Amino acid sequence: MLASPVLLCVGVLPERLRPAPVQWYAWLAVGALGVRVRLRRAEDLPSIGSASGAGEIWAPQHTSWLDVVLLHALTRSTYVARSDLMGVPVLRTLAKRLRMIPIDRTKMRQLPGLVVEAGRRVAAGERVVVFPEATTWCGKHRGRFHPAFFEAAAATGARVRPIGIWYGDDAAAPDAAPCFVLDDNGLDSIRRIVRHRGVRANIWIGPALVGADRRELAELAERLVFGRLPEYAAQDVQAA
Repeated sequence: MLASPVLLCVGVLPERLRPAPVQWYAWLAVGALGVRVRLRRAEDLPSIGSASGAGEIWAPQHTSWLDVVLLHALTRSTYVARSDLMGVPVLRTLAKRLRMIPIDRTKMRQLPGLVVEAGRRVAAGERVVVFPEATTWCGKHRGRFHPAFFEAAAATGARVRPIGIWYGDDAAAPDAAPCFVLDDNGLDSIRRIVRHRGVRANIWIGPALVGADRRELAELAERLVFGRLPEYAAQDVQAA
């Protein structure tokens, strides 16, 4: 259902023509899973569908592999993602087409090189999505925003955007169906989301942050993301 022949053929296209079908595939996957999306964004973000990321780091909270699919349906980006998530069928081919930067949290000696690579891509004008909590969290639980990948923005002068993502209709009691934690199996996770038809995904894309200190950037992004979560349930948002 989710293995689109279009995505499999993207590799034969010239690089400049690849983003559109990959983004289309992400929207196809969102629709096939029955996910409904509500979006709110900062006023200084004029076009989330633009082909160029204009050299930004996006810093979302992390609940599920579905976060990656949703964000790419909204905006063309590249990602720093857990290498074990590549076992999820919907992500395997997508990861290759998006030139994802895989990170193995058990091999932290690789981290400085990955930060340098993220910084190189940002400096080249790409939008790079990192998940600063370092792993997925479920329900009301959450992690701290680790500062490592914020160095890619601090060193290049790139903007950072905090991103809030939660599932369900009540911010105080998030829907746990899309969660992907511990020893979750990719296919089992997909089946759980499909059976839980009509999952509501709420996304807040925050204002641009600029700074030269990675720790300050991480702390401010964390405060903005988690401080705004209770507001989602009370505010009108744009439906997508």
